Amino acid sequence: MEELKPIRSALVSVYHKDRVDLIARMLHELGITIYSTGGTYDYICSLGIPAITVESLTSYPSILEAG
Repeated sequence: MEELKPIRSALVSVYHKDRVDLIARMLHELGITIYSTGGTYDYICSLGIPAITVESLTSYPSILEAG
């Protein structure tokens, strides 16, 4: 049987924020690093949950935030 690998990080980027709070809280409680983009990042951080912007990793701005 194949050995399961633990989840260490998750990318969360959504248009509709319905129930993202539940997902983000659960990921945080499990010690999983959350990476996120634009408005989703802002929303997760507004909940007091730490997240890292994808843009900080890629050095490329979110295409949905450009304009």
